[in-house]
Amino acid sequence: MPKPKYAGLALLVYPASQTGASTDGLVEHLGRRREEVEETLLATGAVLFRGYGVASPADLRRIANAWSESQLRYVGGNTPRTELQAGVYTSTEYPAAHEISLHNELSYAPSWPTWLLFCCIEPADEGGETPLAHSRSVLKRLDQSLAAKFEKLGVRYTQRLHGGNGFGRSWSATFDTTSRNAVEHSLREQGARFRWMDDGGLEIVHDRPAVIAHPATHERVWFNQAEQWHPSSLPDDIRADLVDVLGEAGLPHDACFGDGTPFLDEELDEIRSCLRAEQTLFKWEPGDVLLLDNVLVAHGRRPFQGSRRVIVTMM
Repeated sequence: MPKPKYAGLALLVYPASQTGASTDGLVEHLGRRREEVEETLLATGAVLFRGYGVASPADLRRIANAWSESQLRYVGGNTPRTELQAGVYTSTEYPAAHEISLHNELSYAPSWPTWLLFCCIEPADEGGETPLAHSRSVLKRLDQSLAAKFEKLGVRYTQRLHGGNGFGRSWSATFDTTSRNAVEHSLREQGARFRWMDDGGLEIVHDRPAVIAHPATHERVWFNQAEQWHPSSLPDDIRADLVDVLGEAGLPHDACFGDGTPFLDEELDEIRSCLRAEQTLFKWEPGDVLLLDNVLVAHGRRPFQGSRRVIVTMM
């Protein structure tokens, strides 16, 4: 029996024949071998489909529809994205020169996607990989006293959205509405605390767990964006400029322990060290489609040069 091939930690799947090398072929594969793909996701957390010629947001939406009955709208999220068609977005519009650290999508929110489906339309000239890491392995690698502290206290995320002029995202763009009442209704349903600021902006506070159990395997996994939301994750020059203008208490996002205790530098260093140690990389190729279990696997983005077009849908 041939040994399975992997791209990073993702199982690599090619079309069985040339006639299957198309979006139709991948749609058929997901339907015919659904149980096998689901078992693989629970074991490895990621499957990379290569050679199917997927080339557009419409193609990705068809594939997503074959896997899940509905795609999630990215409402309330912290990452700059553009919706290309219903449920299909640019993966991120964060500046190319900066890295996006490993994270589980929307782990700071009351609900999150079960699966992510990425597609590479155009790889970067250099860099731009999507690193992956097993969330279970990150938790095991962490200093156990620190992991226990996070599990006990959780994480408090603070998000500050401007009212139309300012740094970061506006509340109207984030929630895709100009209605304060609609935003307030959504936040109350989520159990978030919030306040409208004098300048028209909105401050939101979420208290969330740092470690959760996977709904199917029940294993405990590291599932948070504590270090990513902390101001120390910003490039030094950007952080300095923001603090000069906004002050430490006015930054677009921040994080601390769930009881309000600040993170220590050495605690954040430990998290970042473990994330780096667990990450694996693969080189994107045009048409690649990556299916992730969002709880089992964290993802990020390496800096890049040249153009790069990777799109995503969440389910």
